[in-house]
Amino acid sequence: MKKILLIAAVLVIVAVMASGAFAGSASSSQINVSGTVVGTCKINTDTTALAFTSIDPSSGNTAYPATKTGDTTAYCTKGNTYVVTALSQNAGGVATACAGAGITGRLDDGSGNFINYTLTCTDVIGQGFGPGNDVSLAPVATIDTTAYPNAVAGSYSDKLTLTVNF
Repeated sequence: MKKILLIAAVLVIVAVMASGAFAGSASSSQINVSGTVVGTCKINTDTTALAFTSIDPSSGNTAYPATKTGDTTAYCTKGNTYVVTALSQNAGGVATACAGAGITGRLDDGSGNFINYTLTCTDVIGQGFGPGNDVSLAPVATIDTTAYPNAVAGSYSDKLTLTVNF
């Protein structure tokens, strides 16, 4: 019987302590949650080369003007306004939007001989729609028939820098 009374007393004490722990009114707190979407543009697929092969001045200019088209794509954060510029390492100057008439680039043989070409791009000014909604910049290099009739034989090259400005 003493054991039963002892167990009952312990249960009463535990019940009183537990009810005291939850006595009173509730308290709450609000936590502000925020985030910032960073505006960005990225070149997603990059053209590795626009290679003109066998530029032949003796061909009677029938093979050129020739064009080579790249498959460069880019995306921008949804709503980001962008402008694509291009710069020919050999032609120098400043990066210019490659829309419309495009930019003039220079193929160089390393000995001071040049062949000029024109580079244009598509979708060079616009608004982004986010990753997965890439725009095609489609860089197109064109060598005009007047650019190479007096060219010296050899290998010519240039480096182009396409930049998505936002």
